[in-house]
Amino acid sequence: MTNVLITVLMTLAIIALRASQQASAQDGVQRVPSGSEQNAAAADCEKRGQPKIGMTALQAMDTCWGKPVRTETRVTHDSLEERLIYANGRVLKFRNGALTSILEKQ
Repeated sequence: MTNVLITVLMTLAIIALRASQQASAQDGVQRVPSGSEQNAAAADCEKRGQPKIGMTALQAMDTCWGKPVRTETRVTHDSLEERLIYANGRVLKFRNGALTSILEKQ
């Protein structure tokens, strides 16, 4: 019963995440930030920090990495696996709601 509840809750969280991603993707045109905007973004990034093992997907998106370009989800009989994929080739892997792997291109 607990696994079913966890799966249902994670599925609802994924649906909400995808809806917010679609809404932000429809927001409009991208532009090149100015130098002061880049400095402010770097300071904000440092303040929010990097993703850490054990975080939830929502916590990871509150870090410097922000929202992913794409999310992949796989549900099996005993787990929920999710991958947040970013444009720069970085990937965050989650299992049953917890961050288990951080992949960065070198």
